[in-house]
Amino acid sequence: MNEEIVQRVFDIEREAQAIRDEAEREAARIVEKAEEERDRILKEAEEEAQEEAQRLLDEAEEGVEQEREHVLDQMHEELQQVKEGAQSHQEEAVQYVLNRVAGRR
Repeated sequence: MNEEIVQRVFDIEREAQAIRDEAEREAARIVEKAEEERDRILKEAEEEAQEEAQRLLDEAEEGVEQEREHVLDQMHEELQQVKEGAQSHQEEAVQYVLNRVAGRR
């Protein structure tokens, strides 16, 4: 009977060790899966961040281009006004010089 009890204890210890070994393998699989999921999430987050950064950069460049066009349009309008003003002043200046040369005031 003692031999049976000892054998039973050894069998239980073997079963316990097998359960422990399987639990360690499962824990390692869980850790590996978690690390893979972490890496996937980090990669996805990095890609999303890069896409968002590019989108913001594109928007900023578009805004700068629109502002540049607006400033150029304003400058062209102002230049046209200056040219028109200069043209009218030139005509007045020519008339003034002609009047002076002709002796008229």
